[in-house]
Amino acid sequence: MPPALPAAAPSLFQRTLDLLNNSAPLRASFEDFTGVTLDYPQLLLPVSYDIHNCAACMHAKSALHGPLDCSINKGAANRIAIRRREGFGGLCHLGLFDLVEPLVISGAVLGVFYYGSVAIVEREAESLRRVHRYCKRRGIDPANHVAAWKTAPRIRETEIAAHQDRLRTVVESVRLWCEALAIPVERYPPLAQNVHWLPYHNLPPLVRTTVKFVARRFGQSCRVTDIAAHAGCHPNYLSGEFKRHTGGNLTAYIERVRIERAKSMLQARQFSVGEIAHYCGFADPSHFVRVFKRRTGKTPRVFQFEQS
Repeated sequence: MPPALPAAAPSLFQRTLDLLNNSAPLRASFEDFTGVTLDYPQLLLPVSYDIHNCAACMHAKSALHGPLDCSINKGAANRIAIRRREGFGGLCHLGLFDLVEPLVISGAVLGVFYYGSVAIVEREAESLRRVHRYCKRRGIDPANHVAAWKTAPRIRETEIAAHQDRLRTVVESVRLWCEALAIPVERYPPLAQNVHWLPYHNLPPLVRTTVKFVARRFGQSCRVTDIAAHAGCHPNYLSGEFKRHTGGNLTAYIERVRIERAKSMLQARQFSVGEIAHYCGFADPSHFVRVFKRRTGKTPRVFQFEQS
């Protein structure tokens, strides 16, 4: 039997976040919307850094609706960070405090840092109200969630500024690394959620190549035949492998990525429908409107109006 290959050394990014985690009770994670951490070894992070993984958070995710509720809450924070392009702090639906900082390179948001999963001593009453309100809405006994919340580390309001400075130092360092690596940010359009919405690293190389290709090229020619030519295989084989390992249709996945990007652009209110159709890879505005309405039940203008 051949000897086992040595484990890959942690990236510079991971070692930096490890130092951050080891220096305070707060826990750091990074939500990657673009896939940039998959392409640059210096930025590679294990999947465990994509989620809040403290005991209280993991308990919340173990409940029936927990993963979805946590995802919705985090998605809302992501949208605020992307829209504002600056950091903030706040309590989640289960009363835990996080600092949130976007990674902005040349005006583009490549991802969002989270630093927290702690309770604020002065906000304990508010935190408990959030826990009870959430449990009432879900029709569940709050006792276990309250017990999990009580295990979270405590900090005081006066400590928040120092932790925020620590996080912003890391964010600035990562920004400088990205600039030094000359990362072409225009090739990394953000998706509506983390690129690891699939268990990416557990997928076979062909499917990983497909996910990355779509993330880069959805605004250009991005047919199944284009991806198959890039991967060096038959389109039917590619479609079959994608469905076998993800459970989804590849053409529908490409369409979904395009529509999610279009939603973000509509919310930004900086582009016309024609521009969005072009940037998101649709043949013409009318085709974009038809697909958008089919997938969302609304026209782009109605969707945009409802987001105001």
